Amino acid sequence: MAMRPFGPKAHGVADWVFMAAQIVVPRLLGLSPRARLIATAFGAVTGVVNSLTRQPFGIKPVMSLRTHGKLETPLIPAMVAVPLIAGVLGDRRARRYFLPVFAIACVNYLLTDYNAGSRRKNSAKGKKARQIVSGVVERNPHHTLAASRSR
Repeated sequence: MAMRPFGPKAHGVADWVFMAAQIVVPRLLGLSPRARLIATAFGAVTGVVNSLTRQPFGIKPVMSLRTHGKLETPLIPAMVAVPLIAGVLGDRRARRYFLPVFAIACVNYLLTDYNAGSRRKNSAKGKKARQIVSGVVERNPHHTLAASRSR
């Protein structure tokens, strides 16, 4: 599997910038009210998910980056599907906004290692388990796997 360079910190920064852009840029481009509403809704969802993710910039970190990624999986295709269904992609300015936003979201998604946070957590758990096991072995040096099987 290819190396994914974005961990929780980089993805968190990218999502906050992305959220702000989704709220501000449609107004600057003069998109229709419907297109702005859709973009703002996606920005709000991005902000809520990012603020609830365990990463350095989370506000109330209650979900893992892995769960964050699972939520983004259907959200990214929706960034094209919803504007298409709503009929706003008929406007050239809206297409010039929504299609690059979709592409940027795809790149961010593909560059993110959604297991990065859980590996560190599991690594810490593994270290604790090794400490416990080594403590048991130190207290009972005659304890071996072969001896425990013969009992």
